[in-house]
Amino acid sequence: MWHNQRGAALVTVMVAMLIIFFTSATLLQVSAMESRISLNHLDETKALYIADAGISMLMAKLEANHDIPSWAEGWEADFANISVGDGFIESLTVTDQGTGLRVVSTGIIKGPDGSVRSRKSVQVIILKPPYDAAFAGAVGAVQQGNTVGNTLTITGNSEISGNFIYNGLININSSSAVIHGDITTKGDIINAGTVNGSLVAGGFIENSNIIDAGGEGIVQAGEQIDNSGSIYTGAGGVVHTDTNLINSSGSIVSDYFYRGSLSGTAPNGTRLYNREHTLVLVPEVPPVDYGWYLANANEIYNNTGSIVTFEGAHLKDMQIAGDIPYIIYIKGNVRLRNLDIGTGKNYSGVGMIVAEGDIDIDSNLLPDDSNYSSLALISKGNMAAGGGLQLGGIFICEGVYSTNGDVEINGSLIPRIIDVSGHLNIEYSTATIKLLGEGLPGNEYKMKAWREIYSVF
Repeated sequence: MWHNQRGAALVTVMVAMLIIFFTSATLLQVSAMESRISLNHLDETKALYIADAGISMLMAKLEANHDIPSWAEGWEADFANISVGDGFIESLTVTDQGTGLRVVSTGIIKGPDGSVRSRKSVQVIILKPPYDAAFAGAVGAVQQGNTVGNTLTITGNSEISGNFIYNGLININSSSAVIHGDITTKGDIINAGTVNGSLVAGGFIENSNIIDAGGEGIVQAGEQIDNSGSIYTGAGGVVHTDTNLINSSGSIVSDYFYRGSLSGTAPNGTRLYNREHTLVLVPEVPPVDYGWYLANANEIYNNTGSIVTFEGAHLKDMQIAGDIPYIIYIKGNVRLRNLDIGTGKNYSGVGMIVAEGDIDIDSNLLPDDSNYSSLALISKGNMAAGGGLQLGGIFICEGVYSTNGDVEINGSLIPRIIDVSGHLNIEYSTATIKLLGEGLPGNEYKMKAWREIYSVF
């Protein structure tokens, strides 16, 4: 009997040893697996931070470059295979979306054998400065009856060469009106004119004339697109609506995307079933740090409650100091009248007129040499220009910008409220903006959206 008990005890001990052995092996496997998971998670975190480092490097380069139209020339190649910590920025792609940039940065961690252990990508949407447009910032327009509404009407033979950005309804109601550039609005677009550029609307698009978006151009509406005219895009372009596409009596030559229904003739192109919506970004009138301009002013006029007049050669040979333009600061209102520097032009050098009150423009503002001269006008109040004037420069108005008749602008117009009684003629000028550079308020790129891109298997 004792031998039987000893045999049973031996079996029990062996079973216990087997249990301990397998438990230990399992624990070791779990520990090794947790270690691998921890290392994988560490690699993924590193790759994500490296991808984000690519975005930070791009933002720094954008801030250092004020030659806005050339923001993307050769830049993508500059960011490929950059070593960061234990990994690399594998790639960085930049897609121009009119008022914004869509940027995808990919970071990787490699093993000792050179194989990729982890790859992470992030996408950001970056808002461009308002100075990338011929017209931007406005949130309203003066209507008939002298009230402010959200409809901006483009009449007659108005012509805008440059990007056109607004925050309400854009009504191009003349077949003679032409816009050479992209149009972006959070509201609707009604077009009876000719647009040579992309259209991005938060609301609907109604076209009865010509939209030629060109190669890789887009015509996108958050609501329906109703076309009775002609819409063209080149290779890589698309007509996109988040609701219904109506093409009852018009012509659309483009690839197309819609979420609702198609009415009328199908466009001459390929229907797309998956397309990322272009984010509608509308820059506002940039905030102005009047204290900074006062502290850096070359001329100061303490005329609060009264008007100071500049005429003759007052704006001659404005000298830039480092990166800061010549600044004339007015604590009240200012009138520009009969300016002439003796060459038939109205100003020379690089300068800024900053007024806490209103600015009345009763003189042409033509630079002596557009390659070396530039002028910016900033008003905390209203800004008014007489009819028939030719204006070269950047015009920033926190109040109402108004014209009494036709005015031609070579540069950029950024008002909070617009009141145009004649034709709106603007030609965007890169040189004007580049020369003013550091002196312009809000001349910066802003990140508006960030997300990690997950792989789909």
